[in-house]
Amino acid sequence: TGYHNISIRIGNGREGWPEAMPFDAVVTSAAPAEIPPGLIEQLAPGGRLILPLGVEEQHLVMVQHHETGYHLRQLLPVRFVPSTSIRRLMPILGKIETDANTRAGIVHLDHSKW
Repeated sequence: TGYHNISIRIGNGREGWPEAMPFDAVVTSAAPAEIPPGLIEQLAPGGRLILPLGVEEQHLVMVQHHETGYHLRQLLPVRFVPSTSIRRLMPILGKIETDANTRAGIVHLDHSKW
């Protein structure tokens, strides 16, 4: 039972996953101000990237890789959390440890910096 063709990576989503490219589809769940170039470059021909895009005003967009280049299509207005660098959050979040067994990040919050 379950899915057998799914792989998960913990890391900076803005950089994509160069070691596993090309991708037929990429979906993001946080809104960058601009489309990260790495995500587009990792699309296979015919591949699609679906992501929320924008800061104050956001739209769900689809970027499709065609033989002649890339085509961007605006789908609908949305509101997602912003995509942000973990380095920018470090002064607020505190220290991050990695659990070697699960490869998950454990964040220790420093509430005094809020």
